[in-house]
Amino acid sequence: MQLERRPVPVFKDPAKATSPELSDDLLAEVEGALGAVPPALVQLFREEQNGGKLRRSLFPSSAPGLEGAAQIGYLLGLGGPRGMPALQVLAAHWRYPVEGLLLASEGARALFVEAASGAVIYVDMKHPSGVLRIELASDIASFLAGLVDGSPSCDWVLGVELKGIQERLGAAGWEEGDNHYGIRRFTRPEASRLELRVFPNQSRDGEGFSCVEHSECALVAQLHGLHEAVLSAAEALDEAFGVGALRVNTPHPAAKPVD
Repeated sequence: MQLERRPVPVFKDPAKATSPELSDDLLAEVEGALGAVPPALVQLFREEQNGGKLRRSLFPSSAPGLEGAAQIGYLLGLGGPRGMPALQVLAAHWRYPVEGLLLASEGARALFVEAASGAVIYVDMKHPSGVLRIELASDIASFLAGLVDGSPSCDWVLGVELKGIQERLGAAGWEEGDNHYGIRRFTRPEASRLELRVFPNQSRDGEGFSCVEHSECALVAQLHGLHEAVLSAAEALDEAFGVGALRVNTPHPAAKPVD
């Protein structure tokens, strides 16, 4: 069976949008208060969800002060008490050095679409080197296209039965541990902080596993651990799983290591 791949969604959880579903009336209300909203932003909010936490939460940049990427936790939706324009008041409170549409604010750090240029601007008011003001992208469409997934994990949908997976992993040096609520854990003796979890693909139409366009495969595998170890092990596992496996998410090199 040919598995399909689609881009990692921008948002993390459609059930936790910051704002109500974006209707024409709601959009007109927001634009009446704030002015025209960039079409690419409107399209995203209609196709995925109206604001919320980001899965693709990194924007790679070589700008001084960013350490390889800007970290963007969420985007405000259009309308409602937790979206635009209600939270534009934060811009006045922090006195950010940008005039425009506030997309996200985490106190000292914020993201804007600048009114004059349409560029996406990242601000850090408390950066060690002083107030940071960086243009990440010339427009919102370029910014959205440039976002990458920063989570330190790799995922596969497996077109192989469990016995075959156990054999392949064993041959690649992985040892099977406990079986907890249907989740089988595999580790490597030389990398104790690296863990591969194999579990049932409960929803095989793509809805339950957000990065899969369509899959009738019964099992999903996720690799967890320190960032460098994950990247190294992922290459070996691509060879072990081979045909019938689909890598659906690769962490970006700018993702920060986690324990």
